[in-house]
Amino acid sequence: MSNAYLEKLKAIMANPTEMAGDKLKSFVDETMQYFQELQESLKSGDAEAKAEALHKALEVKEHLEEQMKAISKMTGMTPEQLLAHAANSATLNEGEWKSIEEVRGKLLGAAQKEAPKSLKPALAIKS
Repeated sequence: MSNAYLEKLKAIMANPTEMAGDKLKSFVDETMQYFQELQESLKSGDAEAKAEALHKALEVKEHLEEQMKAISKMTGMTPEQLLAHAANSATLNEGEWKSIEEVRGKLLGAAQKEAPKSLKPALAIKS
């Protein structure tokens, strides 16, 4: 079973310095589209489509977890410390921070749109 998105994700992770600005925004758009397609497959009545979508989502999750472990080991930081570091505007230049904020807003907006009503208050975009 081919997972073209996972292969692209692996290529990006192998050379993350090339992923900035418009490339990052484009990849985020592709990511959102990919997960929307998976979500639609999971909602379908086709058991085979559901199983394939779940398998693809788990492949991506496992890859991201492996990457986080590798980065943690390389930096000596826990995953929580890495996330806190990435959320700190002082650790990035202005352009990088602006890109992250735009991506974060886009992702939160999409999550809020798709989330069940009970989760929407937790996903409220804070200004």
